[in-house]
Amino acid sequence: MVMKRKTRKQGNSIMINLPAEFKVEEGKEYSLIKKKNGTIELIPQIENYFDQANPGQFYEPLEWEDIESKGREMDI
Repeated sequence: MVMKRKTRKQGNSIMINLPAEFKVEEGKEYSLIKKKNGTIELIPQIENYFDQANPGQFYEPLEWEDIESKGREMDI
């Protein structure tokens, strides 16, 4: 979907209105990245990234938890 928008000045900032069809929440925080070619990316901030993670996405299942130690492996 390509739409044209004009920038406008508000105080010392330049503003761009986003259309309602984009369903951007009011008060949502975004990181802004300006690329060398002039493209501006808006990346929504996630409160807790791990809340949306799938099981096993950031860790490996404990494959060895039910194996008993033999010898001095657990000596500190």
